[in-house]
Amino acid sequence: MKICDTYSDDEEFEGLLVDADSNASTEWKRQFVDDIRERFEKYGGDTFVSEKQIATLEKIAGGES
Repeated sequence: MKICDTYSDDEEFEGLLVDADSNASTEWKRQFVDDIRERFEKYGGDTFVSEKQIATLEKIAGGES
């Protein structure tokens, strides 16, 4: 699925990335967020992500383990 299919606008997804970046507590989580951010910066709302990637990103953003 594309980010634009899941979030109302790019700013909403960018906010999720900011929260995830702030709450990434391990190297793996930081790298995961960085990888998604790099793709998002390149492709914007047309970035493809899986449901599992979105769920992981939302967990990290929410501060969950």
